[in-house]
Amino acid sequence: LELLFAGTKDRVLMLECSANGAGLPRGDDINDQQYLVEDPGVAESTVANALRLAHEAIIPIIEKQEKLRDEYIKEIETKALEKDEALMTDEEVARLLGLESSPMASFEVNELSFDPINNSQDVMKILDEANSFVWSKVNHVALKLFGYDGEEESVHEGTARIHDGTLLPKKVRGRRENVLQAEISRLLRDEFMPFDSELASFYRSALHGGGENSSDECITALTNHIHEGTMKKAMAECAARKLRSDGRRGLNVVRPISATAPIFPDSVHGSSLFSRGETQVLCTATVGAPKEGLPIIDPYADILDDEGTTGSEERGDDEEIPVGSLRFLRNQAEMESDMNSKRVLAGREMTGDSGILSEVKRAFLHYDFPDFSTGVVKSRVGASANRRAIGHGNLAEKAILPALPHLNDFPYTIRLTCEVTSSNGSSSMASACGASLALLDAGVPLVSPVAGVSVGLAPGSNELLLDITGTEDHYGDMDFKICGTYGGITAMQLDVKRPLPVENLLGALDLAKEGRRAILNAMEKECKNTLPGLHPRASMKSTAPRVEVIKFDPNRKRDLIGPGGAVLRQLEDRFNISLDLSQEGRCLIFGSLSSVSKAKNVIMDLVSDVEEGGVYEGTVIEIKDFGAVVELLRNKEGLLHVSE
Repeated sequence: LELLFAGTKDRVLMLECSANGAGLPRGDDINDQQYLVEDPGVAESTVANALRLAHEAIIPIIEKQEKLRDEYIKEIETKALEKDEALMTDEEVARLLGLESSPMASFEVNELSFDPINNSQDVMKILDEANSFVWSKVNHVALKLFGYDGEEESVHEGTARIHDGTLLPKKVRGRRENVLQAEISRLLRDEFMPFDSELASFYRSALHGGGENSSDECITALTNHIHEGTMKKAMAECAARKLRSDGRRGLNVVRPISATAPIFPDSVHGSSLFSRGETQVLCTATVGAPKEGLPIIDPYADILDDEGTTGSEERGDDEEIPVGSLRFLRNQAEMESDMNSKRVLAGREMTGDSGILSEVKRAFLHYDFPDFSTGVVKSRVGASANRRAIGHGNLAEKAILPALPHLNDFPYTIRLTCEVTSSNGSSSMASACGASLALLDAGVPLVSPVAGVSVGLAPGSNELLLDITGTEDHYGDMDFKICGTYGGITAMQLDVKRPLPVENLLGALDLAKEGRRAILNAMEKECKNTLPGLHPRASMKSTAPRVEVIKFDPNRKRDLIGPGGAVLRQLEDRFNISLDLSQEGRCLIFGSLSSVSKAKNVIMDLVSDVEEGGVYEGTVIEIKDFGAVVELLRNKEGLLHVSE
């Protein structure tokens, strides 16, 4: 388990985690699962202990920071008369200039006019009165946006479950919110006026003192501030009633789930379409040879040799290049394939010791969040993945990696793509679910299927919300993304709007565990015809490459490689395959089924030994006075004496 943790003495600010350990065996407390292998997830209790340990570890650091802060404050207090003007407040600068009060303290017409941090006490009083006035007028409307229609009802919580039925669409809820915001703007312009006469005069001058444009800017700034506070208050009150913005009844209810695997023809190795509510992700899985993995580039590696030239520059292009078979000359540096006349360089880069499995990233996930997924028309020319997309993709990748089979059991490179086609919260968690299904459809024997869910927190309260929407993410205080298997957690990431106590996170871990199991059960139900029991398909699709493993005497490795890798390169070129060798005498052959079968026979001839007493078909390659030279296996010659 690797945990990054940031916080204060009694609150958590941020955390990110990737985990790969022995959780519960598949089958424990899960009636419909038959796996006997250990689950790669880390148990919630272990993660909880890690959070407590991390929080205890940062306290001495914080105490040291506080000590340094106190020492600094004491030092600058002794130098108050020499205070740098750049560190002064606006009021102090005004007094320095001989003004009675700072112009910045007035009710300015700009985006910060109603910011409670940057404005005067008069502004704060007006904001308080405006909040109370607006709430008294529109509270019934705001509460309706979060599911409360004025009638109290008893909501039974129980364990986490999947919502059965339709929910209020994002577009409808967005239009309702815009109507509420317009009404707040009208109230502030036409009806609201502070009770205090001086504040009222202050408010009128702010609205009308700078002309019509200034009035609009002032109302817009005030409206945005009041609207934000109104929505947060309504969300908190409805969360206490166990009501949700999209119509769900219960804080531990997951939006409706649908899943399809496969979604593409068999030309795609694995594919799936996963939907949770209005969030939908299209996923694909592609398998290939280890050489096709994502290179792990060393930024300090020099691609040139000691003389500053590459290997190919040292040889002339006019050398006589032999053409032909798998037989090679001992001093041969280059060969030209007789299959497609492609020159094959037997340079130092092909040593036969691939090291490929450690030099490339074996499995990786690409996440894309196009503009159309949120209904936005935007130019994508020259656009690249933004910070958000990179972070979401990394989280989904961390969640999937621990569930992949060991390299010896499944020696393939795996590329996953997750394209968000529609978004309304938790697209990274949907990506983890969809990627898991795509892998199973590709025939990848996952140790355990993976799912993810986000847990939110109602503003200013301790009410945890399972599977939050975009609205609940925006107005709530927390977005805690947790991925894992039936047995435990594989990755998680925390975003907060305010520092939170560790206890909130521990409760979120338990809630996410229930939600994750409910989602996995729903995925199994949705794919019962194509992926029964969430098991991988029995065999990979015909379009997927095949792998054959040949074990041989490591001392025969040089026969397979040839000088500088010439034979190895020509094998790959002739049969359109990919070869990967190890020091332990293990050769992996990747390619189509027919190509792998043909290449296997040739490779077996190269690395096999002639056994005494065996019967072989041979080719006479040379006749001498004393007998004939016969090739029994490739590159294995013997003398047939004239007397025999």
